[in-house]
This record gives sequence, C-alpha cells and structure tokens, in this order.
Amino acid sequence: MLGNLELASVDELNNDFDKYLQIVKDGHEVSMTQNLKQIGRFIPLNTVMSSLTESLIGIVKGDYDLEQVRDEYFREKYGLAY
Repeated sequence: MLGNLELASVDELNNDFDKYLQIVKDGHEVSMTQNLKQIGRFIPLNTVMSSLTESLIGIVKGDYDLEQVRDEYFREKYGLAY
C-alpha cells in the first residue's frame, strides 16, 4: 500500500475482490492497473463527497445543505432515492 492508495492489477482484483473491497471499506483507495497502466480507481464514498466539496469551495455561495444538494442531483440524474 502506498500511503492511502493500494495498487492492484485487474487479475488481482478478479482473484481477490473481497480483500480489495475491504480496503475501500476501511477508507483507502484502490487503483486498478492493466499492463502496468492505471485505468481506474475504487474510492470510499466519503472521499467522493470530500473531493466534490473541495472543488466547490469558493464557487457555491450561501447556506447550502450539501447532503440535500447531492441527493437532489443523484435523484434527478439517476432516479435514485436516498
């Protein structure tokens, strides 16, 4: 593991998915590689919100409930209910 990042090949993920799922559940990222190139990442949900929140700092003005904004966005985009 490199700090908060675990590298795993597609084959390793296929062979030991439960192990890598637990790593993500524990709050770490797993970067998927194929032919020694990174092709994707599995990240904990709170990391996604944290990244989104950080990207909006200074852009969103006012008193917003970020959970509500997120829920409305996903409900509209994907028809998901939270």
